[in-house]
Amino acid sequence: MTAQSALVIDTVKKTYDGRRFALNGVSFEVHQGEFVSLLGPSGCGKTTLLRCIAGLETVSGGTISIGGRQASSAKSSLQPHERNVGMVFQSYALWPHMTVFRNVEYPLLFIERDGAKREKKVSELLSMLGLGGFASAHPFELSGGQQQRVALARALIGDPAIVLFDEPLSNLDAALRDSVKLLIRSLAREMNFTSLYVTHDRSEALVMSDRVVLMNEGDIVQIAEPLTMFEAPAGKFAGKFLGEANFFRGRILSPPSDGLVRLRTAEGLELVGTTKPGTASQNDAAVDVMIRFGHATPAKHVGPGEEGLNRFQMRVKDVIFGGELLQFVGDIVSDDAAAQPIAPFTFISTQPVAKVGDTLEIAVPYARTLVFEEVP
Repeated sequence: MTAQSALVIDTVKKTYDGRRFALNGVSFEVHQGEFVSLLGPSGCGKTTLLRCIAGLETVSGGTISIGGRQASSAKSSLQPHERNVGMVFQSYALWPHMTVFRNVEYPLLFIERDGAKREKKVSELLSMLGLGGFASAHPFELSGGQQQRVALARALIGDPAIVLFDEPLSNLDAALRDSVKLLIRSLAREMNFTSLYVTHDRSEALVMSDRVVLMNEGDIVQIAEPLTMFEAPAGKFAGKFLGEANFFRGRILSPPSDGLVRLRTAEGLELVGTTKPGTASQNDAAVDVMIRFGHATPAKHVGPGEEGLNRFQMRVKDVIFGGELLQFVGDIVSDDAAAQPIAPFTFISTQPVAKVGDTLEIAVPYARTLVFEEVP
């Protein structure tokens, strides 16, 4: 733990029946002023961990420290109201009989006895969140986005060591989700509050976070900045969860050299890809190969003389309109024009670069052809 750590998770375990573990000894830190997302599929343990941090669940092993003070261990646990955390719930959890002002003020009643100071602080925060004109309204009179901002104001009003977000945008429509997540991101930077944000939505995690903690089956798969996790995932699970991609199974043809390795896929496609040091070092080692939809380009659009490219033929079977992007779906074919399709492949483009029935030469940089050790 460092002086700048607002939250320290140290080998935390959680089991409900003594046999199966929802958390398998996870560890990480959240620094002061940092926005960290817990990302993963349903059942991965992220919400269980959040509830342990909030004091709504007890840990079975390890420790949780908040603001430099131990809050949880297998032997002792602070009560939720003793932990100095703010919580934004998925369902907002606003009191329907209280006005917006009273909802936000409520946590301050236990901290600040001076009514004038409470009124000033609540009014300033409501104004900052664009809710100044709704202080006397009740939650049922507000839109979903406005209710979400009230919940955020209530979480922030007590100057907590960390604000915990439990999938707070899941009840909003797509357009409103986009605006609210940008609002939370801008407020976090402007007000410099520390955040731990639970979500299964990769776009929320990538857009909002300083770092992402990716979880699966009670373990941490990878901790990284959003760009690093997207461009250099730790393995197939991370690569697949962080964005749409083509995957192939293959085997190594020659040992890695300068971070590059030559391989042949199960369908007979020979590629050169990028691998991490120490990965797939033996000939005939089994690997997974990933090419993101956005990293493949028709070769005719590649700049002259550009090197380090995998090239192969693709026959287009479908073109899917997705607004700003077009998705081209088809099959990879061999150099033999009479050959049958051998593997599915998809790429995206902002331009109508092909139509159904076209056969294109596709180019993918070696650096964008990622090779992982195969996990059964």
